[in-house]
Amino acid sequence: MGWAVPVIGVWTVIAPWVVDGHVATTATIWSNVVTGVVAVLLGLAAMAVGVRRSH
Repeated sequence: MGWAVPVIGVWTVIAPWVVDGHVATTATIWSNVVTGVVAVLLGLAAMAVGVRRSH
């Protein structure tokens, strides 16, 4: 289940360009990119901890 967090982070980064609508301002794009990158990094760190514990 740890793989879900990086996937959600990637979706958060690309969502302003994929989702239709006129809400993609510069501020919302930067917010999504920063939040998505943080989610990806934390998700990858959690996955690494899980892999280390299983070995």
